[in-house]
Formats: sequence, C-alpha cells, structure tokens
Amino acid sequence: LLSVCYIPLTRVEVQKVMQSEADLIQASYLVIWNKRFMSFLGLWPLKTNQFLFIFFIIYMIIYCIMAAGHLIKNLDQPEIVVANLTDNVLFAMILGKMFICKRSCKTMMQFLKSIEIDFTTRMYDNVQEKMVYLYYNKIALLFVKISTSTAGTAATLYYLRTFFENWSAMVSGNFSYKLPYAVHPFFEIKDTPTYICLCMYLALAIAIIVCGYAGPDAFILSMALHVCGQFAVLSCKVNNLLRDHENYHCHISNIILRHYHLIRLAEILESNFNVICLQQTLGTLLLLCFTVYHMISVSFKHFSSIFFIIGSKMNVKFLKNLIIFQTSVYGDNATVLAFALYVICVVSTILAYCYIGECLITEDQKDLDRAAKVLSWNKRLMSTLGLWPFQSNDLIFSINFGYFALLLILEYLDFFLYIGDFEHVIMNLTESIAFVQIFVRMSTLRLYNDEIGEVITEAMKDFNKTNYKSAEEIKIFVTYYAKTRLFFKLMMVFVTTTAILYYLTPILIILGNGGLPEIMTNENVTQIIYLLPYRFHVLYAIENMRTYTITYAWQMPFAFVSAVGQSTADCIMVTLVFHICGQMSVLALRINNIDTEVCDYGPEMRHVILMHVRLLRMGKIIGKAFSATLLAHLLGATSLISILGYQMLSNLSKGETGVAPLLVKFFLFIFLVLLILYAHCIVGENLLTESAKVCEAFYNCRWYDMSKNNARMLILCMARSQKPLCLIAGKFTMFCLSTLTDVS
Repeated sequence: LLSVCYIPLTRVEVQKVMQSEADLIQASYLVIWNKRFMSFLGLWPLKTNQFLFIFFIIYMIIYCIMAAGHLIKNLDQPEIVVANLTDNVLFAMILGKMFICKRSCKTMMQFLKSIEIDFTTRMYDNVQEKMVYLYYNKIALLFVKISTSTAGTAATLYYLRTFFENWSAMVSGNFSYKLPYAVHPFFEIKDTPTYICLCMYLALAIAIIVCGYAGPDAFILSMALHVCGQFAVLSCKVNNLLRDHENYHCHISNIILRHYHLIRLAEILESNFNVICLQQTLGTLLLLCFTVYHMISVSFKHFSSIFFIIGSKMNVKFLKNLIIFQTSVYGDNATVLAFALYVICVVSTILAYCYIGECLITEDQKDLDRAAKVLSWNKRLMSTLGLWPFQSNDLIFSINFGYFALLLILEYLDFFLYIGDFEHVIMNLTESIAFVQIFVRMSTLRLYNDEIGEVITEAMKDFNKTNYKSAEEIKIFVTYYAKTRLFFKLMMVFVTTTAILYYLTPILIILGNGGLPEIMTNENVTQIIYLLPYRFHVLYAIENMRTYTITYAWQMPFAFVSAVGQSTADCIMVTLVFHICGQMSVLALRINNIDTEVCDYGPEMRHVILMHVRLLRMGKIIGKAFSATLLAHLLGATSLISILGYQMLSNLSKGETGVAPLLVKFFLFIFLVLLILYAHCIVGENLLTESAKVCEAFYNCRWYDMSKNNARMLILCMARSQKPLCLIAGKFTMFCLSTLTDVS
C-alpha cells in the first residue's frame, strides 16, 4: 500500500524505524519455526517430502493397528481400555491432522508466498502499524515455542513413566515387558533385546507427537494470528486515511484491495482447516475425560499403597514393601506429572483456537450481521414448538404441548400414588419441579406470542447500520450480542447433554450391572426391575422385554420436547433483554454526546427521547411476558438445588456400585439449574446497570443551556429514568446478582 501521508522523521523516530525493521526480520522467524516442525513429517507446503510423509503414515497406520489389537484383547478390563483410548485418541487426531495438512499443501503454498511481503517495511506506513503487527507476531511465536516444548515434555514423561513402573517391578522381582504405549505387537515378548527394540521403535512416537500434534496446531494458529495482525494494521491505515482528507480518494482503492486480500487469506485458513478445529474440539473433550480419570486413578492407588504399608508388620516383608512403595512413588509422580502436562497441552491448544477465533472476529467482523444470526437461532428453536411469532403453527404446538401435559399428569399421578415412600417422592420431585417450570415456559410463550413478536419486530430494526452514528455505537451493541451467543451455545450444550444423559441413565446402569437389576421378594423370588428414564406412572404392567422396550421408546420424545421447551424461553428472553441493554448503552452514549452549543440540537434531543420511550416500552413488554416464568424458575431453582444436593449426598453415602451415572446426571442437572439462574440474574443486573447509566447521562446533560421546551422534556426523562428497567419475578423480587447469592 502507498503511504497515506509523509511526515519528516526526527532522529528518535529514525531509530525507532530501524529498530522496527530489525523486529520485522525477527518476525519472519515465525515461519522458520513452523518450517522446522512441519518439515520433519514432510508436510512443509513450500518443500514437501513425499518419502518422509509416506514413511510416517505407514508408521502411524501400523501403530494404530497394534493399538486396535491391544484394545480388542483387553475389552473386558475397563482401566486398560481407558488407558488405550487415552493414547490412541491422540494418535488418531495426529493421523487426521497429517492427512488434512497434506491435502492443503498446494493452497498453503500460495498462502505462504502471499504473506512474504508482510515481513518487509514497505507494507507499513509508520512505527505504530509495525508495533501493532509485531504484537500479534510475538504472541504467535510464543505459542509455537510453548506448545511444542510442552508437548515434547509431556510426551517424553509419558513415554518414560513405564520404565519407572518397571523399575519398581524389578525391585519386587516381578519384572514384566510392559511397553510405553498401549499397543499389542501380535507376538509375545520373551527376551530383553526384543523389548528394547520395540521400545526404541515406539520412541519415534515422541517426535511424531511434537511435530504431528503440536506442529499443525502451531502452524494454523500462528498463520491465523498473522492475519489478525494484518487486520489490525489495516484498521490503523483506515483511521489514518479518514484523518487525511486531501489524500482520501487516492488511497481508498488500496485499502479496499488489501481488505479483500485479507478476507481471502482468512477464508483459506477456515476452508482448509475447519475439520482440524472440529477434531480438536471433540478430541479435547475425550482426552480431558480420560486423562483426568487416569490422574485420579493413580492418586487413588498411591494412597491405597500407603494404607497397605501402614497395616503391615515390622518385618522383612514390611521393608520389602517399603522399598517397593518408595520406588513406585517415583513412577506414580512421573505418571501424574506426565498426565498434568498432557492436560495443560490439550487445554492450552483448544484455548488458543478460541482466542484466535475471537481475534479474527474482533478485527474483521465489525458489522451487525453476526449479531443478527442470534435471532435466526431463536427462530429455529421456537419454530420447533410452533411458537415463532411470524410463523406460528397451532398443530405443532398442540402436539408438543398436549404430549408434555399428558406425561406431566402421569408424573404427578406417580407422586400421589407413592406419597408414603420418602425416597420415591424425592426422586419424583427432582423431575416434576423441573417439568412444571418447562410447562410454565411453554404456556408463557404461547400466551404472550404476539407481544414477543412485537418486540422482535422492533429489535430487527436495530441491525441496520444507518441507525448508528459511529463505529463505537456498533461495537457497544455487538458486545451484548457476543454475550448472547455465548449463553445460547452453553445453554444448548448443557440442556441437550442433561436431557440425553437423563434419558440414557437406565441404559448406563444396565450396562454397568451386566443386565437389568434384580431384587428378592418376601417369597424369596427374584424379581426384575424394569428401569425407566422418568417417573411417569405407567397404566399397564411391564412384565417382559418387549413391553419394556416399547415403554422406553414412547418416552423418548419427552427428552426432546423438555430440552427444547426449557431452552426456547430462556434463549429468547436473554436475547431480547441483552438487545435492550445494548440499545440502552447506545442511548447513554448519545445523550452524553449531545452538544448544546450547536444551534439546532432539537432534532437530536427528540430522537433521544423517542428512543428512550421505545426501549421502555420494549422492556415493559418483556418484563410482563416473562414475569411468571421468572417466578417459577426462582421457586423451582431454590427447591431443585436443595433436592439435587440431597440426592448426590444420599447416593454417595450409600456407596453402592453403579452409582456413577446417577452422580453425573445429578451434577449436570444442578449445574444447568445454576447456569440458567446465573443467566437470568446477570441479564437482570445488566438491565439495571444500563438503566442507571441512562439516568446518569440525563443528569449530566447540560439542561441549563437548553431551551425551555427541551429542558422540560429532559426533566421528564430524568423523572422516568429514576425507575429503572428490571426483571421481576411475579412482582415479588427483582432478578440481579444479589438474587443469585440469596438462592445459592
């Protein structure tokens, strides 16, 4: 790009420019570091090595075959299965990354050639632009170094942990040829030379983990950060150009071309590596579960060994046990440290992906289109129940609502039939209280469907850029929609997970017990218990597997209806309230920017007042529509937290086998309750805060310099703004952060 303007440089500025030139040379080291790791596997786009790639692919395929053989051989041993999956989920991810990187070599070769010019001084007009880019470059280089070194350390410790364990086995005289990784070589290891050869063969996996797991991630993230840095530079160029009125028309075409070029680079990264992002997300969830399980398992064994030694007598056997324990402690510590580094490596990678995505959004997506997508998400959700105000479907709603109401009646029928059984009543209330809240939510959405549609119509008008006077106003408004997107995603993930896990809990218990549970009756007759997911009273006897399967199946839609009914009302309420908060924040900014020294500020004043009236009306409709929902949730959440806490403590105190699925189910349930309660409280708090800001802005306005008519209107606005917009639960209490502390 051509320089926007020329300003003579002082001696100090010349020194800064020279220093920034040296920094740009160092910035190019980012490409060199990535080249080192990618070239090891023959995957560097500018110089691919087919021989190395085929060699490592064959190595990985052989490894995966041996790992699959080990898994099949030990399917009856859960701990070994988990250990196998801990290793081989990672290696499967590496194999996938290698194929994706190989497929993208040609495209990334063009990408790398196109960014070579970004490391030259002619791409930057001043020191500020260089510093902005170097900030992102340093973050990228730091991530490359930390991620690869952490992966190398974790892989090395993970590989060596077996030798620590074998050392303790050698002391006890029970040496076994245990390999560093969970693989089955399809032949028996009978001598030390064979064992050493296999260990040396598997040692190559350390380098593959560093270059195949951390290498592609470092490459993708560093290139994405490079694009972020260039977007930041472009933003500086635009700001400088807007201040240079003389050369504005000369250089605007260069700005547009540069923007198009950067968008194309970002699209190349997204289209080539979106599968890796998906794989990283799913793989991270699995790896975290497996590694945390391993760490807990090792710690448990460690404490068990302590109690065993304390219980031993002071004799030769005791001394031998003590030696074994001391040597095994080193192995256990190494294992725990390896797993801890493993977790750090996995978590840091996924956090880096999230950070890069956020950077790209911040630098590139300045308009309102992304914010408007949240309303389209709500449309899909509400249309599922036939409740989208502009395309309501009475048939779909009647089917869903009728089905839900019928099963809710059966739930309370079960409650009254077993009113004398305390444990049964507690289990019933765990479900029925939540179902009543969902019933109230669905009823509210139907009852106030037209009013909610009116608010949505008003909200849709705010996604036009012409309604905003500056980029600052858009940024303030979009910030609230970023919070809405986060809540929407968290809500859908946890509601879906909880509903599915709740429905599948009986199946998990059956799998854990190896069949349907049985009890002995008073006549010493074995009776099978047909576990169902919900406490609905069944009007017929379940005496065989066919009836049980049919009953289990017709309860399946309830999981879907309850999940959608739960999330729909909360998502649309949070979306609309945060929308009002964003507009209130924009309103406060406009009030503060009113210039009373300008002769004709009357239209601006009237626009502010009309905007305030419009937002007050929208807030009043939302408060009225969701008042019953908030009251039901407040009462229900208070009860559910107590009941679920009792359920978890009760199941833990019993110490029965197969209780893990129940504990996980209750934990997710209570977490979901607190998440929704927190969301309601945080949106209520934001609404109060933004209302207070508007009130403060009116008070800080220079009303004494206004005309009588404008001052009179401003005083009326001051009086009205003293009563803030808020969310009230049935006209009893306001929803804010203090409400959360009162309940929890």
